[in-house]
Amino acid sequence: MKTLIKPDGTTTPIEGKVSLNYAQSLVGGYIEFVTLQAKYEAQHMQLIVNEEGLLKDLPVNPIATKYISPNTLCMDGIRGNAILLSDDDRMD
Repeated sequence: MKTLIKPDGTTTPIEGKVSLNYAQSLVGGYIEFVTLQAKYEAQHMQLIVNEEGLLKDLPVNPIATKYISPNTLCMDGIRGNAILLSDDDRMD
């Protein structure tokens, strides 16, 4: 499963392999891997976000924010588009 999660709540399946360049184009900049809640980590999922989402004042992404660990330093929530990857589609 590869899903693009937008701040407006829409989700779109992602086709093909998610390379670095493709991930950067989907989130609109440099990427960052965010620590997920334990139940999602146990499923070997990954969340990729725009590293500068807060600096660029991107809109909060409430759906993506629900996946992050409370120990993550994203106090204002995930900003902008996010990519959710399942075990088989994880980036290395």
